[in-house]
Amino acid sequence: MIDWTDRFVAANKFNTLFIDLSANVRYRRRPEMNGSEKIYSLEDLRRFGRFCRDHFIDLCPAWQVGGHANWWLLIGYHPELREKGWWNQADVTHPDHAPIVYDCMLDVIEALEPRYVSPKSDEWWHKPRKGESPDRLLRGKTRAQAFLEFHINLHAWLKRRGLTMIIFHDMLSPFHNGKRFDTYRVIDSFPKDVIIAPWSGRDVEKEIRYFTERGFRVWPNATGLFTLSDESKNRVMGFGKGIYSFGNDRVHLLDEYSPLYSMSNLLRVADEAWNFSQTRKSDQARLVAAQQSLCIRPNPHAGSRVEPLDLQPLYNTRLAAFLKAAKPADYAALSKPIDLPRGDQRIGFVPMRLSRGGEDCVALGKGSAPVVLPVRRRFSSLFFLHAALVHDPNDKAVAGVRIRDWMYGWPCATYTVHYADGSQEILPVRLTDNIKRLDTASATRATLSTRYAWTLRDANSQPLHLFQWEWINPKPKQPIEKLVIQHDDVLDISLLLFAVSGRTVRGE
Repeated sequence: MIDWTDRFVAANKFNTLFIDLSANVRYRRRPEMNGSEKIYSLEDLRRFGRFCRDHFIDLCPAWQVGGHANWWLLIGYHPELREKGWWNQADVTHPDHAPIVYDCMLDVIEALEPRYVSPKSDEWWHKPRKGESPDRLLRGKTRAQAFLEFHINLHAWLKRRGLTMIIFHDMLSPFHNGKRFDTYRVIDSFPKDVIIAPWSGRDVEKEIRYFTERGFRVWPNATGLFTLSDESKNRVMGFGKGIYSFGNDRVHLLDEYSPLYSMSNLLRVADEAWNFSQTRKSDQARLVAAQQSLCIRPNPHAGSRVEPLDLQPLYNTRLAAFLKAAKPADYAALSKPIDLPRGDQRIGFVPMRLSRGGEDCVALGKGSAPVVLPVRRRFSSLFFLHAALVHDPNDKAVAGVRIRDWMYGWPCATYTVHYADGSQEILPVRLTDNIKRLDTASATRATLSTRYAWTLRDANSQPLHLFQWEWINPKPKQPIEKLVIQHDDVLDISLLLFAVSGRTVRGE
């Protein structure tokens, strides 16, 4: 999380980070909510808060309160707080709701020491539950009254702690979801120091005028991407990009292009926020290159040479044959689906050695035995040229809740570095982090950690991408005895490894 914030927030000169950690924090005051997906301790958050302050980043921790509360509060923890008639709506009038939510917020507030806090507050009463009829009133209150009272109480609670509340716009807007139960009519009773964050590009110019004319500060937080007219730019005081799962494009296993999840739009918004007079839209190829440049990690022990390792004895598959078998609709009629280059290549300016003939990749699927690459050298880093292929985009092993566990990317494989002294380093290979689908969309071929995507053309003139990931060795003085390559055996995904190179250690 710190590494991602350093590269994609601080490096792009964003000065506020709106981040929803609600489903992944181990709460001290509410230990009954601490399931296996709770990977961040409060000490982790204290460290993260210090990092952000040191890098001039103001934090805004967020929770899905009311709408979408299933994400962190209802399912598996407090189903009694669900409002009857709705699948993912919490009943904010339930007497236990505020104590639980406030306890969770207070744990995180004390750890992060933020300037802002957000209950999000978007899309209340969004998904009706079949077979249930909602009550007409909530403990004697209309839903508009319940919405208003919850936010007034939370605002006062935060203000006593010196915190500013940020909420999404839609339930207060007559142009969006505010028509539901007439919640938009309570806007004149809302505290004017609440910051309104429009997230949808639908009627965004109208939304900005509507809220600023009523005295609110407006900070658009685009989930997709929208640009602003000069008139709107003069009205707003902030502009950002809403992302999901650290911006790694995980709509589902096929990680198809979506402006909602695209990391590229984070870079486009950085341009927009810092260059309000700019009218030229960013080139997609430039955005891919910019993201790849942000994936390069410092290597303080880097030597001057990169030496390819020999994978020839390990190759077990020809890529062309693999494609014919895996995607018969695209390749079965072709005698040669792709012509993979042979021998030594410079890929992303890095020397790498491909097959000299015959089989040309190491292919590991679910259930495959591990393979071992002898190394017996010191290296300051290793470069992997690899790709993945998703066989079943509807894999039953992927339940919706798993996104809370796999926010860093889908499990694919593991590379284990074995040192001569008997120690090991585990290198998780995660789809959308340091590897991606061979046939992923070109617009989103950049990942969170790969320094280069080598694009080839198949016999159908369609792009196929191999991804180059550099792993920085934390023990460069210790010889690497071997590298063990194995499938994670979680999802129906094939790992395709084409080449491995090592950068020498400085002075050797």
